[in-house]
Amino acid sequence: MAAKARQLRNDSSMDSANLIPLSNIESIVRPIVQKAIDAAAEVLRTEFLKLLDDRITQLEQTVDTLTTEYMKVDIAALETKVQELDNKLSQLQLPVTNSSNSVEDLRKDINETKLWANENEQYSRRLNIRIRGLVLPVENCDY
Repeated sequence: MAAKARQLRNDSSMDSANLIPLSNIESIVRPIVQKAIDAAAEVLRTEFLKLLDDRITQLEQTVDTLTTEYMKVDIAALETKVQELDNKLSQLQLPVTNSSNSVEDLRKDINETKLWANENEQYSRRLNIRIRGLVLPVENCDY
């Protein structure tokens, strides 16, 4: 027993000789802990970016698929609408062309009528006689 007690005392004396002061332990442990934290943060960042990239890729594929399907439906509807409008336009152009010719004919008629009216007015003045000084009773005036 005495030998065991001595051995314990020797071990405790060795322990006290091998002890590192608290200020030195902190300066030793702090960089190690910081490196471990930085390494863990880098692993988390890498994994997060990889997951985020995968999700973004999936989202882009889904958007592309939906856009393509929507555009196919939308383009087909637009083509149908354009065809309908083209048909309506063709139907409406014929009356417009006829109306345009009709308007030109009417303009010619109006110009001819104006010339005819002007000539009649000019020639009808030759037949008018103006008499001054003749007093007519007001009762018989037609003008």
